[in-house]
Order: sequence, then C-alpha cells, then structure tokens
Amino acid sequence: GHFTKDISNANCFVKAITEKSSGGGDIAEDHLGAINQCANWNSEDDWTSPIKVILLFTDAPAHCMVPAGLEGVPNLDSYAVRHPSGLTAKSVITSLIQKDIDLFICSFNPNATAA
Repeated sequence: GHFTKDISNANCFVKAITEKSSGGGDIAEDHLGAINQCANWNSEDDWTSPIKVILLFTDAPAHCMVPAGLEGVPNLDSYAVRHPSGLTAKSVITSLIQKDIDLFICSFNPNATAA
C-alpha cells in the first residue's frame, strides 16, 4: 500500500522525493494531477481508515489557475488553458467528496496561490 505507520520509513520516502525533485520547465505545478493520483490509489490497504486526508504543500500556482497579475512571468504555466489530462478542479474535488477524503492545502507563497 501507499500508507505506513512507520515514521522512519515515511521520513525516508519524503527525503528521497524532495532531494532530487525536478520540474516540467514552468513555474505552475500539477496540483490537480497529484491530488487525483493520490485519491485513486487502490492497493489493498489504501483509504481503509475512517480518517482520510490529503495534504498538499506548495509554493506555486496550479496549472490553469494562475492568479491575475502574474500572467507576464516567463515560463509561468505550460498548461494555462487546460490540464494536459483534462482534469478540472470540479472533477477532482467531486472524487474526493465521493471517497470522503479531506484535502488541506498549505501554501508557502500565498501570492502565487491566490486564485
């Protein structure tokens, strides 16, 4: 499964994915894709707890949701009009509601995520 009670294992996983992270060449991040992928994990022990939470930590706007006033920033959003997989905020949030998963978004740059 994707979940663990082993804090050391969780810390190692987070360290591994953050040490060598790389982007797609633009500033915007794929929030919808990340949330959708997590919500649709379906291994045997995934999402079996009565408490279901996704935490999204970000310092950048989501694709297709760049706040007004940032449009002139170079390499801001390669997918400013439509998510590459056709995801919408409504479809992703509807999936979370149907699965009773709470979503918390923690922004490290409120100006970039104000939309």
